[in-house]
Amino acid sequence: MKINYATQRNIALLLGFLFFPLFVGVMVALSTFSKTLIHKEPAPLEFTQQKKNKGSKSSNLPKVALLLDHKGVQISDVLYPYALLQESKAFEVYTVAQTKALIPTTGALAIYPDFDFKSLPAVDYWVIPALLDPTQLDLVQFAKERFPKAKGILAVCEGSRLLAHSGILRGKKATSHFMSNEAVKKTYPQVFWDFDHRWVKEKNWISTAGVTGSIDGTLEFIRTFASPKDAKRVEDNMALSQVSNETRTKEPLSFQDLFYIMTQAAFQWNKRGVLLEIHPGADEFFLATTLDLIPRSFNSQIVTVGATRKIYETKRGLKIVPVIDSHYEVDADVRIQIPSTEKDLIHFPIPLEVQQDIDWSQKKSGTAIPTVLNQLAEWDGNESASWVAKLIEFPWNVDKKTSNQNRNTVWIVWFLLGMTGAGLVWLFDWRIRVGREAKKNAK
Repeated sequence: MKINYATQRNIALLLGFLFFPLFVGVMVALSTFSKTLIHKEPAPLEFTQQKKNKGSKSSNLPKVALLLDHKGVQISDVLYPYALLQESKAFEVYTVAQTKALIPTTGALAIYPDFDFKSLPAVDYWVIPALLDPTQLDLVQFAKERFPKAKGILAVCEGSRLLAHSGILRGKKATSHFMSNEAVKKTYPQVFWDFDHRWVKEKNWISTAGVTGSIDGTLEFIRTFASPKDAKRVEDNMALSQVSNETRTKEPLSFQDLFYIMTQAAFQWNKRGVLLEIHPGADEFFLATTLDLIPRSFNSQIVTVGATRKIYETKRGLKIVPVIDSHYEVDADVRIQIPSTEKDLIHFPIPLEVQQDIDWSQKKSGTAIPTVLNQLAEWDGNESASWVAKLIEFPWNVDKKTSNQNRNTVWIVWFLLGMTGAGLVWLFDWRIRVGREAKKNAK
């Protein structure tokens, strides 16, 4: 069936209306997220004498090593298990990477490991977070040498990829983030993948669902390799509400979710700048949740700031480094304080005027996730907070109905860009028709 010229032109106009906004939006989104809130290069790192981890109660405690990678790690996959294991006081927890250098994370924060591969002493257990490149030869070789000797292993989120790639999970049950469902099944068919539970245990192996699944999986790790009493004490001390192992995201993000994410990233051009203050003894749960969840809305950028750019110890002894110190000029609309062991917290003398100060300093660790999700709902509407909750595999109930006040602006921008795209198509078509008419008249 032959399509006449008028129909072809109308189809081209429609495509111009739909796809020109997409093209412009993606280009602008990439440009926006390539920018930084910082106006100058961060200060050099100040190395000072570090005191011994507060979590090291006794050298007789079982040793747990949490694996890091110089290419980067998922921030919540590290900080959630670390905080829970240290809070249990049943383990001595180390961090280890290829070298003792700053480890980048998916949040605006770096981690300084306790040991490198060569200096790490013998350990009893391993925690494997999601690593940005689990196929590196040095990691795979290290895994093959050290992991089979362990009394137990906890693979958090996509940390199971390293174990699968090393052949250690061959013939075993495991799970991972729900969005990696099809990919890991195809890449590692020798593993029995279970995406119906938040954590999966087989003998001395435990693997967890994505992000917040690490909390429930770590509590099961403590129950299994320490005691149920230790796990219960952690839940009570940190005000945690454990989620049922049967509560699992069964469906991937819907088309509506993906469309919303795309429009939020592409057409919400005035991104919110968020400044997170880092004080000694910062709470790991609030650190991880704030740095992980807020950027997932695609409507905010976040940066961490300390009084000076040095190695800080969190509440339970993790060594972290903020992006900048308090002397650097930043563009921020919001400043956040989180719980810390430092008394009488005061704001750093940042040379800026923020529109909103948020104080979460008196909250308990276990309230971090609903607190940040509710803040996202207040800023960007329930739709945004809901799909962020879905991405982190957290069963979130909306506290109050809110809507994204910026959605009308998004649709107006889309419409104007669509009309521009259709106009360009019409102009191109007009030039072709004028050219054809000129040639016809010339003959």
